[in-house]
Parts: sequence; C-alpha cells; structure tokens
Amino acid sequence: MTRARRLLGILNGCLSRHAGDAEQSLALIEKSALIAWLCHAGTFVLPQAERFLQEHTALADPVAQSGPWMKAVEGRTLHVLTEAYAIGGHTPLVKRWIELLDDEPHAVVLVRQGQPVEHSWVVPLGRHVPVIDLHQARLSRRARVAHLQALFRVARRVILHIHPNDACSVAAAYRSPHAEIHFLNHADHVAWLGAGLPAVLLNLRHRGARLAEVRRGVAAAACGVVPVPITRPAVVDRQEARQSFGIGDHECLVLTVASGYKFNPVGSRSLLEPLDRLLRRWDVKLMAVGVDAQHPVFGPLAERHPGQVLCMGTVPSPTRHRAAADIYLDSYPFCSITSMLESAALGTPVVAYQPDPEELEILYSECPWLPADRHPARDVGHLVESLDALIDDRSLRQEYAMRTIDGMEQHSPRAWRAAMQRHLAGNFAKTPWRKPDRPFHDGLLDQVLSGLMGDVRSYTDQPEMLGIDAIGLDQIARCKRREESGGGL
Repeated sequence: MTRARRLLGILNGCLSRHAGDAEQSLALIEKSALIAWLCHAGTFVLPQAERFLQEHTALADPVAQSGPWMKAVEGRTLHVLTEAYAIGGHTPLVKRWIELLDDEPHAVVLVRQGQPVEHSWVVPLGRHVPVIDLHQARLSRRARVAHLQALFRVARRVILHIHPNDACSVAAAYRSPHAEIHFLNHADHVAWLGAGLPAVLLNLRHRGARLAEVRRGVAAAACGVVPVPITRPAVVDRQEARQSFGIGDHECLVLTVASGYKFNPVGSRSLLEPLDRLLRRWDVKLMAVGVDAQHPVFGPLAERHPGQVLCMGTVPSPTRHRAAADIYLDSYPFCSITSMLESAALGTPVVAYQPDPEELEILYSECPWLPADRHPARDVGHLVESLDALIDDRSLRQEYAMRTIDGMEQHSPRAWRAAMQRHLAGNFAKTPWRKPDRPFHDGLLDQVLSGLMGDVRSYTDQPEMLGIDAIGLDQIARCKRREESGGGL
C-alpha cells in the first residue's frame, strides 16, 4: 500500500504541473485511477482527480459535431460502456437490462473500445439499439468528453456501466447537471472515478452501498440497490455431465468458478487448508473452473490428492460443470457473485467461507435466503463441517436446494424488472458536487485488498509507460534506489 500511495502522489504532482494541458491531464487521471483500481492503496476515492474532472474549464472547449449520434440517442436510455467484452458478467448485464426493460428504447455508447466489438455482445437479437463507438471514430479524450456531453443532453436517462478509470465519461457526467444519471456500482470493492458526481449510485449489493457511504462519502439518500438479474441456465442432463467428467455415482462433486486471482492466498487467508482437509475423504472431488494446475492453491491440492482435483482453466460457459455439481463453493478471499448465483439458480446448495465479516463484508457474496448459522462459515472448522454435513446428508442438500430456489426468485427476470422499474421511478436526492475527501486507511480490509490486488512495482519497473514527465520519472527512480538500499519507502 505504501508503494501505491507514493506512486499516486507522484502522479498527482505531475497532474498539477500539467493542469494546463487537458488532454495530458485526462491521460494522467486514467493512469492514476488504473493504479488505484488494480493496486489498492488504502483509498476508494481520488479527490484531486475528481476536482480536476469537475472544475477544469478546458475540458468543455471542443465543439462536438454530434448531430447524427444525438438523433440516434434522443429520448432513449443511454448505456455508457468504457469497453464491451465477449465473455464475463459485465457486458451481458447491459444486454440483459435492454432485454428485460423492453418497453423503452435504448442506445449504447462505447468510450474506448480496445477490440473489435460485435453488436450481439450488447444488443438482444431482433432489437433496434444504436451502438456508437467513439474509439472507432479516433477521437481525442477531450473530444470524447464533448461528444458524451452532447449525448447525455438528449438522452432520456444515462446509465454509466463504466470502468473505474474512465475519466472521459466521468468528466462528461460532471458537465451534465440536468441529465438523469445512474452510476452502476459494479466494481464496488475498488477505487473508482465518479464518487463526487451528482448522480444516483445504483448498487448490486447492500454491502456496496454501505462501503460507498463510509469510504467514498456518497450520501445514503443517493444510493439505490437492485439485485443482479440471473437467467436460469440451460438444462443439461446431469448424469451425462457427470459421466463426461468421470464423476462416479458415489462421489460428491464440489464446484467453484471464478477468475484465478480471486483464490490467490493473502497471508494465511485461502481455501488451501479447508480444502486439503475436505479432500482427505475418498468420496469427494473438487472442480475449479477459472484456474490451472499452476495455481498457488489448486496446484498443491492436486499434488496432495491425485485424481480428486480437476483444474479446468478458463471456460466461457461452464454449463455442464454446473449441471454435474452437488455443492457450489464460493471463491475466497474474494467472492464471485454472478458465478455463485448462476449455480444457485439450478438449486445447487451454496457454501461460502466468510471470516471477519464485519471488516471484510465487501469481499463476500450475499445469500440472505440461507440460515445465517449455516451458510457463511466463519472459520476453517465451520467450513469443513458445513461441507461434510452436506456431503453426508442428501436430505440436507435437498433442504438447501429448496431454500436456494426460493431465494433466487429475487434475482429472476420478472423480479429484477419490477425492482428496476421501482428504482427508476424513485425519488432520489439530487446531491450537488461533493469533494469525496477520505483519508487513507490501513485496516484489515485494506490489507487484504492490497494483498489480493496487483503489485505496483509492475508499473514502477516500467515508469516510461506511465506517461509522466522527467520530474516524476526522477522521483520514481529515487524511491526505488532508497528502497533497494534498505532506506524504506
């Protein structure tokens, strides 16, 4: 965290020195926000960057010739994506939103699309939804701000589905005081730009709303909560699925699905010990989707328990894997909410390891429909005991399955549509611009996030990639020399 803070300070100094150059300043803010997002520094806000995006007059200078685009967007709900992806949960949520709220017109704008995009990623089949690609138009950052501002002015409402470092979209939102803007808090556990916006913060978890209030300074009156919409996966023959993976009739398959980093150990915090204890049972197999055999947790487990651990790597659509599973285990130290819910939608009993919930709740999935004394295991013994009980007792698995199916109703398309309509019709306080000044923290959450996220040295080892001036480069070099000589940071 200390290294990340020092680098953010160097970037802030560079931003101050080049404040007269709006284009370069936007680039520096994007880089600062990227580092704060990927390398936790003990903060969830970037006050200096927010102030620049809100106040800098030069950002409003270009005149955007946006006539055709404005005509395409006028009167529609405009979904703003920094970038669309073929896989993952981020882009499909936009597509599902458009599909489920089919009684109103929509449009999509891509701010800095880094790869060719297919409209089918974001547009439901058979729907007329204009898709505007600002990156393909080869616009400067300042021009993108101007075009976005023009589009925000004519849209019925604006939904920001943006990356944490999307400086252009946030700058445009600051300059659109009369637009109805909803900021989707899909990255609620990391720092992001936009904490000072006069917008409604739409959270996917109550935990995200609580952290936004405490650590970002977002007023509770400006927060809404709508659950993640989950469509029940396609039906797959369970027996055929189990046979395809070599799962015997008397074996219990525990499944977990997440990106590999979500399982990375942070000190003693990992699933290694509880899963090692669980796999001493001959009748248990563990399937991990999203990790390979070199993973620091699942690699050792596969060596210690030959034939019981299946590391499946990246699987775009693990439908058969879910159908074959008896129990779903959420990732740890960081949850995978959508993955957990997609298994829960099948009625698969879900289990989660959630120690220190008061400090670390933002890292964990919410399953309010399960009894609190059973579902969130608070220590290793409790987790192994919960898994053992489900493995041994089919009737208990059935009870969990029924509770899970009932609880998942709130994530059904019908329930989500009703919740979203209530949210959009809600009377939220239109808060003014606020300076989201929050001190750096060194609490347990910050320590775990710092260990879980990336190492800032991947940036300081190649400082020329940061786009900073000679003074900043010299400051980084001096910090590195001081650290290498044992003088601290």
